[in-house]
Amino acid sequence: MIPLPFRDATNKAVTFATDKPGGFSDNEIAILKGIQHALSATIEARYLRHLARMLMDTYVGPVAGRRVLQGQIKRGSGETIRAAIWFSDLKSFTALSERLPGQMLIDTLNAYFDAITPAIKTEGGEVLKFIGDAVLAIFQPKDEDEEDAVDRALAASQSAMERLKIENAARRQSESPEIACGIALHFGDMIYGNVGGENRLDFTVIGPAVNLASRIEALTREDDRPVLVSAEFAALHGGAFEDLGIVDLKGIGQRKVFAPKQ
Repeated sequence: MIPLPFRDATNKAVTFATDKPGGFSDNEIAILKGIQHALSATIEARYLRHLARMLMDTYVGPVAGRRVLQGQIKRGSGETIRAAIWFSDLKSFTALSERLPGQMLIDTLNAYFDAITPAIKTEGGEVLKFIGDAVLAIFQPKDEDEEDAVDRALAASQSAMERLKIENAARRQSESPEIACGIALHFGDMIYGNVGGENRLDFTVIGPAVNLASRIEALTREDDRPVLVSAEFAALHGGAFEDLGIVDLKGIGQRKVFAPKQ
């Protein structure tokens, strides 16, 4: 075993084994010790790259994280993409935050995110960010198949609701507050790239499509339907949706909104 000193003053180690009778010779041990510093520098570089990728996956998302690691960190850089967009929000979060102790509030948020994020990931979506209790995610078409993107987004919403039902059943047993959320789904063009201040950037999506999804999600607080979709999304999916008519969306105007049929 040979120590591998890293530049952050920590020590890792590497071990060598042989099936040679009698083990390593003194000369072989000297050779292994002789590559200690070169090996330490090589392993540290690979370790830091692995750690950076893990951090990007955890805090930014795997797709956006790869772009950041590839050097796409110029403010204002981005591209227009077409994708299904997901915007969800925890219902009655303000009331919960007022009456729940801090740790219980955090546990409730984590339980909500534990229902939402695996459902998105399983269907090939990418969670871009948590905005307080809100979740922003996208489903990019595979091989330019836009219908597939909306199919996966709707399947993710259905899976998330099923996960919440299971979670709430357990919460009723423990007399914990139940979790309810609203989900809005839309499909359209958006800018995918870097925005922010001079020394603090955010890799995200922006544009009218994001605003529309956010406004539709707000309607779920007034309706008993937990999932609402835009006309563009419903048209691409081609499934069974209930036409809720034309509604006024703040700052956007009148738009048709649909709900998946139960």
